[in-house]
Amino acid sequence: VSQSRYEIVYQGANLAYATATAEVKHWIPETNNLEVINVKGNFESAANLIGSQSNTRYTIASLDDLADLVDYDDSDNRIIQTEANTFIDLSEINPFGVP
Repeated sequence: VSQSRYEIVYQGANLAYATATAEVKHWIPETNNLEVINVKGNFESAANLIGSQSNTRYTIASLDDLADLVDYDDSDNRIIQTEANTFIDLSEINPFGVP
């Protein structure tokens, strides 16, 4: 993946037929860590991630859809999900009311 910020990365036969796409937000080449934004679709682990401009290919070792972005406080997905799990009771038939 290019060090170019906002390069489009994808999985699939090509960009036009991609099963998932995203924009590169942050790339750390020393650790092979990639942070992406504007994700469309579902990325699969153990499948190639391809840079649309650089044509660089890496295999995804692990994914974290709810990553805590400590450096970027724009997104606190894990915190929100953890807190919501403590007070939203989904064991009832319809906890939000009768349709």
